[in-house]
Amino acid sequence: MRPVYTFSSVEEFWSLYNNIHRPSKLAVGADFHCFKHKIEPKWEDPVCANGGKWTVSFSRGKSDTGWLYTLLAMIGEQFDHGDEICGAVVNVRARQENIALWTKDASNEAAQVANKSTCAHRVLFLFSL
Repeated sequence: MRPVYTFSSVEEFWSLYNNIHRPSKLAVGADFHCFKHKIEPKWEDPVCANGGKWTVSFSRGKSDTGWLYTLLAMIGEQFDHGDEICGAVVNVRARQENIALWTKDASNEAAQVANKSTCAHRVLFLFSL
């Protein structure tokens, strides 16, 4: 795993996002990570070590909008307990694509439930369009 790009402004985010492949165009087995500064996307990272994750699965080729909305919610600070978010991952597999939101403290039930609720509302919104 290697860092590809970092961003610290909305302009830099869109510059990056507009020039990379969407999940539906990635090869099977590919993983894209978007994590906060100085947090590595691995469970061994001290920030992630006691955390958990929420995962939403999509049919192959159907996660592009969900991935974008997840990223926008993270960088736009739309989660009630955004300080508990480590980052997000999209995994491309043969039959499905998974978007996972990694959290810092799995034992913080209030933050876990609130962040899951925010994430779930964004996914429900996707299907109601």
